[in-house]
Amino acid sequence: MKPKILIGIDMGSSSLKALALEAGSGRPVALSRMPLPHDRLPAGGCEVKADAIRCALTHVLRDVAHQLGARAAEVRAIGCTGHGAGLYALDARHELAGGRAIASTDQRADARARSLSLGHGSALFADVGCRPWPGQPTVIAAELLGTDAVQRGAVHRLLFAKDYLASC
Repeated sequence: MKPKILIGIDMGSSSLKALALEAGSGRPVALSRMPLPHDRLPAGGCEVKADAIRCALTHVLRDVAHQLGARAAEVRAIGCTGHGAGLYALDARHELAGGRAIASTDQRADARARSLSLGHGSALFADVGCRPWPGQPTVIAAELLGTDAVQRGAVHRLLFAKDYLASC
């Protein structure tokens, strides 16, 4: 009997990758990578369009399936991971709000994060182990979408990169 195959998908800060491994031995049997085009915006903005993420995901999975050939039928599980926090906010249609993800390297919420840290940083650190930072999902959401984004229905869910990949 042939070993079963596991696929890992990773969305990093510069590319999306898929790796297929034999479950028993951990031996790699297929690998694909595609760069993610980031839009660099004024004031430290860094975004990736939803279409670019879906295109890269489709490309790497098709490429891995092609490399596996008939062995693609042996795939038993797929897992996802992703770089950093960033903002993967879904709207009512379960699509990325504004058609884009905000990378964890985005700096547009820096002033908000500093202000929050000055007023509440010590208490937050004591409660959760960190102070606010510009790439934190809720800090980015408040800065770019407004503090009332959930109440007015602009945001229905906040996801991490790995969870957004899984939803795709």
